[in-house]
Amino acid sequence: MIDFLKRNKVTFISFCIFMIVFFSYMYKTAAYTYESLDFQYGKVITKTSLNVRCGPGTNYERVGKLKDGEYINVFAKVGDWYIIQTDNNLIGTVSSKYIQPIYKEEEVLQAREEKQLQMANEETITPTAAIPESNGEYIDHLELTQEELEFLNLINANRKNCGLSDLKIDNTVQNIARLKAQDLERNDYFAHQSPSYGTIQDMLISFGVSYDMAQENIAGNQNLAGAVEAWMNSESHKTNILNAEFNYTGVAIVESRTYGKIFVEVFVKK
Repeated sequence: MIDFLKRNKVTFISFCIFMIVFFSYMYKTAAYTYESLDFQYGKVITKTSLNVRCGPGTNYERVGKLKDGEYINVFAKVGDWYIIQTDNNLIGTVSSKYIQPIYKEEEVLQAREEKQLQMANEETITPTAAIPESNGEYIDHLELTQEELEFLNLINANRKNCGLSDLKIDNTVQNIARLKAQDLERNDYFAHQSPSYGTIQDMLISFGVSYDMAQENIAGNQNLAGAVEAWMNSESHKTNILNAEFNYTGVAIVESRTYGKIFVEVFVKK
């Protein structure tokens, strides 16, 4: 396992950070035992989806989700929870009762290769293709849907309350926000790193957007007011909304089977 982590620098750094935070939780509770395992991989077995959390218990914050049949790296066991890493380099903990130990590395490698081939064969939108609007049509002068307009107005209202200027819609950034929202729902994940497009910065570069600084907020909520309120109660999300340097944005809302609605906002400084 250590050799694997050393070969993957980003994973190794993420793992170290996670373990520091994780064991600080353990120190406070002093109720968990760390166990080494005789296997390095696992397969998700669930009829719905499996939550990935930042600590060994349902009281810890959810940081992601896994699908039934998904393969993961398993590092250790703490109580009834496994410390795991996903193919998207998300590190966290999952309930061990939903993980089947896999002892054959060949099975995991074959499954991941098949997944990559499937993704390569799926139709995706490339940087040279137009990004479809909600009605399936791409136009140079975008008109926001009523929901998107309410979204933009609510964000700008929070900025005005702090004496900041309004964010303006950039056509390409707006389409990228819609694309990311669709991607979150279609591929059933919740993270800033897209399995199809990478980070929001990667997407902006791919679609030819010149920018000085860029960030992204995502939320899963039943309604817009709840999503924006949750962002304003989160220091990192609030910082993006109230950053005086950002001057352009894109906002998107899609229906979600899991959350009710998915909200995406892309912030750009040009």
